[in-house]
Amino acid sequence: MSGIPFPSKLTILSYIGTYYAIGSAWLLTLLNYFIVGWYNTILDKYYLDSFKVYLSIIVVFTGLGNLALAILRYRTGEKSLLSSLVTNIMWIPLMTVFLGGLSLHVSQALLSHLVSIDMNWGATSKEVENTTFFKEVPKVMKNFKFTFLFCIGAAIGMVMLATVVPVFWRIDQFFAIFPLANIIVSHFLLPIALNPSLMLFTW
Repeated sequence: MSGIPFPSKLTILSYIGTYYAIGSAWLLTLLNYFIVGWYNTILDKYYLDSFKVYLSIIVVFTGLGNLALAILRYRTGEKSLLSSLVTNIMWIPLMTVFLGGLSLHVSQALLSHLVSIDMNWGATSKEVENTTFFKEVPKVMKNFKFTFLFCIGAAIGMVMLATVVPVFWRIDQFFAIFPLANIIVSHFLLPIALNPSLMLFTW
């Protein structure tokens, strides 16, 4: 029997659960795309689609979370309220790309752990390398090739399902397309926008 208090066990399980939630986001969003696109009028009485969840996340985390953090910084005397709000707003695009583009990588790590495949997070290396933009581009393409293939394949599939297929099979509703498009764009931008060697544009 473990000596860890029961509330601590629940906290640990909840924390671990967030990784599974992040890791399943891309798959569930892909599933949501088809469910909402093809069966929206049938399921809308008892199915909460990703777009509504996304809107609530925007309000709670991006809106109220940043406001609360700005108030905290103001109350602790760290910064003025306006300065804190501006700082928080400036971080929103980067955090959106970071959190929106994690899902595939976290699910890969979770699956590797479940089947005992050894892996490491090369993208989170803390060592500074003296590299140039043109040396870094092939590295990014090699390390994230499956992510880019997923993004390009999903984007082509979405365009085809919105235009080419017969009308009955088309998925052209904004609330079906937007969540998956957000996942695709975030996953595509993550290795580029969060790579300091690329963003410095050193030659």
